[in-house]
Amino acid sequence: MNGPDEPPSPVGVGASGGCRKRKAEDNDNVTEAGTSAGTASGATANATPCRTTNANAKGRRLVGAANLLTKLFGPDSTTSPGLELRASPSSDGDPTNANLGVYATADHAPNAVIGGRSIPTTALLDPLVVLRHHPLARRAVEVGGATPSFAFWVALASMGMELEAATATGRIGAEAEKGKFASHDDYLRSLPRESPEPCSWSEEERDLLVGTQLAKQVEGQLRLLREEYDRVVAKLSEDEDDDDGTTSSIPPMPLPPFDVEGRGRIPSLLWARGCHISRSFPRSLVDAANVSSDDAKKSGGDGGDGSSALLTVQLGGYSVPKVSYSGPVESSSAPSPSTNTPDGLSQRGSSHDGGTSPPDPSKIAGTLGVMFPFYDMLDHRPGHKITWEAGGGTIRFRCADEIKAGEQICNNYGPKGNQELLFTYGFAIEGNPLDSVDGIVFGCQCPEEEEGDDEGIKLHEARLALLQEHDVPHKIESGALMMGPFALFAKLPTTDTEVEEDGGEGQGRAEEVGEREAEEWSVMPQELLFALSVLGMEDVEEGPGLSPYEIDMLQHQFGARIRSMNMSGDENGSGERIGKFSRAGFVAAYKRGQVNLLQSAIADLDAMVGGEGGEGGEEG
Repeated sequence: MNGPDEPPSPVGVGASGGCRKRKAEDNDNVTEAGTSAGTASGATANATPCRTTNANAKGRRLVGAANLLTKLFGPDSTTSPGLELRASPSSDGDPTNANLGVYATADHAPNAVIGGRSIPTTALLDPLVVLRHHPLARRAVEVGGATPSFAFWVALASMGMELEAATATGRIGAEAEKGKFASHDDYLRSLPRESPEPCSWSEEERDLLVGTQLAKQVEGQLRLLREEYDRVVAKLSEDEDDDDGTTSSIPPMPLPPFDVEGRGRIPSLLWARGCHISRSFPRSLVDAANVSSDDAKKSGGDGGDGSSALLTVQLGGYSVPKVSYSGPVESSSAPSPSTNTPDGLSQRGSSHDGGTSPPDPSKIAGTLGVMFPFYDMLDHRPGHKITWEAGGGTIRFRCADEIKAGEQICNNYGPKGNQELLFTYGFAIEGNPLDSVDGIVFGCQCPEEEEGDDEGIKLHEARLALLQEHDVPHKIESGALMMGPFALFAKLPTTDTEVEEDGGEGQGRAEEVGEREAEEWSVMPQELLFALSVLGMEDVEEGPGLSPYEIDMLQHQFGARIRSMNMSGDENGSGERIGKFSRAGFVAAYKRGQVNLLQSAIADLDAMVGGEGGEGGEEG
């Protein structure tokens, strides 16, 4: 999946199935690639070859992507509207990391299937299939005690390593094509050579995040990944060095590196993890698609003709996606309610319990997202209307509105703020209305019972009772009553157009907007303000109340967060000087969103003590 893109250079797949030939003046330094999309898909060998830049790695990437589209949609002009891939330069000038966007070269009517054809689930890169059949994934779980997600990433990195070696020695098309996962070679070639999300960034790039909540999240994730990597390596090495021989029937094989030159580059574990979490879709789509045709017909669902779907996910506006499932609930392939969500892309399965029998991947990895070739090339457009469908052994996406030839075809990754977008996909959106500032915690010391502070104990118990009664998150930690975590939220737009985009049925954040529409909006939720008034309670009989002390305390916390980000002059500006679509530009957009919310919260607190808002704030 990709983020916002600059106007890119085109490489297209037309109705003929081959790559669309462009004029030489369309691109600087272009050369004819030696592999054609038509040949790769089994079509005629004289199909128009794909044009790429003179960078070999980028050439392989674009050819792989073009071959992939031809394999998926075929050369039949009656069923495949023209699709065009466009590649834009990456932020660091490395052409092998360019985003690949998808553009229409033929009109798509409203509700049309994008690309004109469904994609069979056999073309997807499914972690369950990899965990069952890839020897390194099985060995990592069976011998190394790896979690399912880690084992899949190791196997994916191993596939990348094998493909790199085959490419370097010119074995592509020969023995490199004979493996069980060789059908995914074009897809692997189409992936960027460096993962986009910040766990894969260089240390210097990660320094851009210092002082933010995201920096802590990235640091924690890297620590967990490194710990598991070292633990699995140690167990595999111990098994290989055992004088009595390996305990597994699976022979030892090389483990991919954790990183490459400190980055998540192919074929490292970090590269595989980043490509997976930034490009995967919910397991429930595949589960619904794989419901047997007999079961589907019994339930009135899709029998394979594509006229209806067992599972549909409708995205658009700012509400949570609308999910409907019409398949048989008794089917073993039916998605469980807990997985019927377009979120959870980075959920991890449970660990191996250490038993003597290898664990069943279908039980321990049921939440791992599946990689969808082609669909993962669609860029994110916030609020965009699109429908994902599954049934009859296939997956398909439908556009809600008409797409004209020449327009970009986009997806909607769901209602996400910049912290989630940046952590998962490596990009952020300027002025994201779904931004939030997370991890706000405050509290007070608990009284010591042996000191005989009866009033203090009574007050403490009253605070606990109020927090429990109103379901306010809290805990006692190191002798202190801590309340939170809370978050600040921007006000969602509520214009007629945006309400229409939301389908008229706001959910989640949108519901809160409706409930508070009559009030003067504050970026601080009522739950946070109530907890602050509980903290300010000085008399059990009088109940919760705010004083300037609590407000000043919270303002100082927000101010400290702003200062900790240490924003430069360029980051405070529009971002144009540091490159709007660069990693530094994305971080700047994320930071500006955080600062704007924190400054709004400080202003709201000022109003509570300074003017008419002061009295209302004291009432809690």
